[in-house]
Amino acid sequence: MKELEQKYEALGFTNDLIFKYVLTSDIELCRELISRIDPEIDTEGIHYVDSEKEIIVGVKDEKRVRLDIVTETPGSINDLEMFRYKPKIFSKTARYNATMIDAQLTRSKLPADLPDVNVIFLCTYDPFGYEEPIYHAEAKLYEHPECDYNEGRRICILTNKGIEKAPEKLKPVIQLLTGKNEELNDDFYRRIQAAVKEIKTDPEVRRSAMNWLEKEDAIRREGREEGREEEVLNGIRVLIKTLRELNLSEEEIFAKTDEAYPDRNDTIREIMKA
Repeated sequence: MKELEQKYEALGFTNDLIFKYVLTSDIELCRELISRIDPEIDTEGIHYVDSEKEIIVGVKDEKRVRLDIVTETPGSINDLEMFRYKPKIFSKTARYNATMIDAQLTRSKLPADLPDVNVIFLCTYDPFGYEEPIYHAEAKLYEHPECDYNEGRRICILTNKGIEKAPEKLKPVIQLLTGKNEELNDDFYRRIQAAVKEIKTDPEVRRSAMNWLEKEDAIRREGREEGREEEVLNGIRVLIKTLRELNLSEEEIFAKTDEAYPDRNDTIREIMKA
């Protein structure tokens, strides 16, 4: 329990739960964060979309997905996601999030009435490795990139790299993603840090975060156990292969493998049959 307490005290803005609680507790903080990341996004009249509302994708086989933070203005929907772990294909993950929102919108709106969709990923790493503080991705005409082919979908990917290349207003946000609690002469940065401290005193937040930490620890333990089991299976496979190369009989191979790995009779027989 003491270890979990220490982990809780160390949680900061980049923790998924803290990130969500902080930015859903103060719409002005959320508005300024979006504006600092991408000033081209219109945040006038911004408000939250119900954070407990699930986005339902599909018709026949529906899939329910809950996004981190979704805000809305009269002309746009903004999805903010914290990414501490790199997905296999980052670009398709960005497309997936935007498509989830579109799937909901197209149920009730005509093409001309669709609002813009802005997907913003805050990453604690650089998914592309170019050491850029921010990346923007939009559709374009391949033959004529100068053409304003605006389909109303924009992907912003903020990283914790290249802070020296970032605009001044973006630097405090990048600093938050580094996880380093340094003092900065920036009011927004101080408000975010103060909000993190305050939100962590909330009993509900503490309870949710501790449950989350317990589950994360359980997953790690399970992963380690699965890893150890896979090591054992690989050891059995290698031993059987080696003994077969020595032209031992199947009975001798089983006996020697069983001697090396007692109480694994069934597993040894299955591997030998494979």
